[in-house]
Amino acid sequence: MTTASPDLSDITVVLLRPEHAEAIHKIETLCFSAPWSKAEIEALAADPKAVCFAALCGGEPIGYAGMYAILDEGMINNIAVDPQHRRSGVATALLHSLFAFCEAHGVRTLDLEVRASNEAAKALYEKEGFISVGVRKNYYDDPREDALLYKKEIKCSTLQ
Repeated sequence: MTTASPDLSDITVVLLRPEHAEAIHKIETLCFSAPWSKAEIEALAADPKAVCFAALCGGEPIGYAGMYAILDEGMINNIAVDPQHRRSGVATALLHSLFAFCEAHGVRTLDLEVRASNEAAKALYEKEGFISVGVRKNYYDDPREDALLYKKEIKCSTLQ
């Protein structure tokens, strides 16, 4: 039985907490051929160089986004949304939370990699102002595939 996608008003974006790791790991296994382990997700949530947000619906994680921020550069390491909740604005809400963090903390550029075949993700990133800046040949396994590199300039409200 599938559930209806939530309205964005039903979604809350919060900082990822260790207790979200089990649900996030389940989402990872639905979304990726090489999912992160629960321990890796817990470590990411605790890493002081990382910032991660969880999208909650009814208090339960339905997606997450994480990035590393070092000085004025950010690197998105993952965005995943439960397939039952895709195309309802969850990924956009998560990206906007990352953008707000960047703006507030002096992160001036944001980079990411995406599978060349992931048309939905590429459309989202381009809609949100990312530009394609390169290719990493044969970057992904299972299946072997190129990664497209994207970059976005961030307008910061503070300089650190």
